[in-house]
Amino acid sequence: TDTLFDINKRAATIAGRGLEVWACAYYIIEKGEELPKSLYSVKYTYMGLVSFMSATRDMIPLAMQGCRRAGVKLVLTSSDSPETASSMGKKIGLSDAGMISGDAIAEAAVTGEKIDYTGAEIFCHVSASQRVEIIDELRRAGQTVAVVGNSDSDYEPVSHADLGITSLENTTGCVYEASGLIVRDDNFSSVVEMIKEARQLHRNIKRCVFLMLSALVVMSVITLSGIIIGTATVNPLAAALITAVIVPVLCTGFRNVTTDIKSDMNASGFISRGKVDKRFFLKNLLFGAVGGIIGVLFTAAAGSLRSPAEVSAALFVLIAVMLSTTSLCTTDKKNGVISAVSDGSVPRFLTISAVVIVTSAVILTYIPFVSGLFGFAVPHPLTVIVAIAAGLIPAVGIEIKKRLSK
Repeated sequence: TDTLFDINKRAATIAGRGLEVWACAYYIIEKGEELPKSLYSVKYTYMGLVSFMSATRDMIPLAMQGCRRAGVKLVLTSSDSPETASSMGKKIGLSDAGMISGDAIAEAAVTGEKIDYTGAEIFCHVSASQRVEIIDELRRAGQTVAVVGNSDSDYEPVSHADLGITSLENTTGCVYEASGLIVRDDNFSSVVEMIKEARQLHRNIKRCVFLMLSALVVMSVITLSGIIIGTATVNPLAAALITAVIVPVLCTGFRNVTTDIKSDMNASGFISRGKVDKRFFLKNLLFGAVGGIIGVLFTAAAGSLRSPAEVSAALFVLIAVMLSTTSLCTTDKKNGVISAVSDGSVPRFLTISAVVIVTSAVILTYIPFVSGLFGFAVPHPLTVIVAIAAGLIPAVGIEIKKRLSK
């Protein structure tokens, strides 16, 4: 018993250095003796301990930081002892607080005790079947689970995950079939970049939805108020030009926005849990309502001085300015639009598109033939200047909010 205690103590000390420890023993089969029916039916003679170092790639800790910025939690499942798993986890930036062992999982299966799998970052002494159980429990807890694997033994975990990931290099057998995503190489940073790019794409899509819905709400508010109180409204041709040309062109400019990758990128609740982001749509309605009220106040003030056709022309300029400047301001949540444009955070295509749209909207109203096609009349220059100033109000509000948030 004392010898076994000393061996376990020595093994724990070695494992605490992050080494994998094997105990070696032997049994001599005498001449004429039958082969043992079981490896556990004979008495072995202890020889010693053998330790191995599990190499950690230099890029893993850096990739871990990228995962945290992307809002991704990493979990280590290891068949090693608690000491080895803890040491390995700490090397790559994981915490051993709340570490769960395979023995605890097995005991909980018998006693019915509930285990909080979501609070652990390291699982030790875990068998292959328990890895699958961990994945299933995390999914039942509402987590979206991705598993990276490249060998046949990884087939079950990969197939049970929401997303199985493997690489073109060093991957064997059926893991290809179970994986939903195949990256170029087995560099873990490739997975991190994939997550970041996917979330950036999602943010850019949300920007497009925000701009599109805001434009519709703005025009709806102006049109309804015009019907109710008799002010100038957005005529059908101008509305068609806004929805079919201006909004799509500005949305196209969002495709190269990468500013979110540099900051924290939390997971989308809609994608990960099917939870609708009510706050996002509320912002759309609020922003659109504010823009619509600005348009209504402008038409009410200008309508008492100018003809409805002139006011409609100036209103078209107002909406074009509002959408263009808003698209520039929403590309960077932290930096001001001027610094964002100067340092390249705002894609050049979006900047040029915004300038061209505003310039074209102003020029269009002063070309009699074209202006007449849209039912406009050439507006007074002062009316256009006021329309441009009114169209800048939402963008100025966004910039002020950025300043106050710092």
